[in-house]
Amino acid sequence: MAKLTSLLYADHIITEDNGKKSAIGIFSQISSFEFPVITLPWGIYFSFADIEEKQKFKLDMVSLDDQSSILSFEGEFSNVKDDDRTIEVSIMLPNVTFKKPGVYVGRVFLEGKLLGEKVLLVKKIEPQK
Repeated sequence: MAKLTSLLYADHIITEDNGKKSAIGIFSQISSFEFPVITLPWGIYFSFADIEEKQKFKLDMVSLDDQSSILSFEGEFSNVKDDDRTIEVSIMLPNVTFKKPGVYVGRVFLEGKLLGEKVLLVKKIEPQK
């Protein structure tokens, strides 16, 4: 049975020539003085273990406040080899708009089943007086 083995947010996700991935600037919070805010580019990395066959995956990010969608990405694993049943996915996002501060959650699905989620806190920075 497939498992989600990691899910993280980072400033940069680099894939080297040998396939090794590096996540630079891992974070769980975004802060801004004003909203809506359009972020600088950033990425999401997640991986699965025990993938046995061609399967569809989906990544959604929603506001926990009202369940509004911030982003959605779908894909499919097509060439799963018996000797390597671990799949890594990295998605670089050019800009993401957060309309308001709050708690957001990234959710990863495989064949429609929720395998895991990770919170992203979006905070308003209050100016110092």
